Amino acid sequence: VRVFWAESIGRMGSDIFNTRGSLGAAIWCFIDETFMIPENTLGYKEGWGRHHYDFPTYTVGYGEWGIIDTWRRKKPEFWGTKKAYSPTKLFIDSMKITGKLVTIPAQNRFDHTDFSELTINYKTSQKKGTLADIKLSPHSYGSISVPMGESNEFIGLDFYKEDRLID
Repeated sequence: VRVFWAESIGRMGSDIFNTRGSLGAAIWCFIDETFMIPENTLGYKEGWGRHHYDFPTYTVGYGEWGIIDTWRRKKPEFWGTKKAYSPTKLFIDSMKITGKLVTIPAQNRFDHTDFSELTINYKTSQKKGTLADIKLSPHSYGSISVPMGESNEFIGLDFYKEDRLID
């Protein structure tokens, strides 16, 4: 369910970005709205929400529907939302492998930043490095080429703007 939730947010984000005149969207609940009621609270075992088996408490509130939990920890939905609204979009379903090079179609969703202003690091099981001279102007399509070893290995890409991880 969590993976599908992130996928639906991503689809919505793409539709909004690619639609002229769209005003955007909102995520209704940022933080889970649940509270723990201690055992010694008056009326504790008389219908206070549901029992939480990890703690000697009952949970009450509106629900666990945020992307941050009650203790302000990032849930899987947080990372899915970050990915959905990322200004770097890769189309991995359309990537091509030629020899020891994989080419991934990409879209720059930044408004004022060229991909050449980013630091793009890659990591495979055999090597890691930084991609240089990737020019992709704002709101345009292009591709990123990554050197690789074996054709079935994992490739990780990190996009940084200054010291901030973008995607």
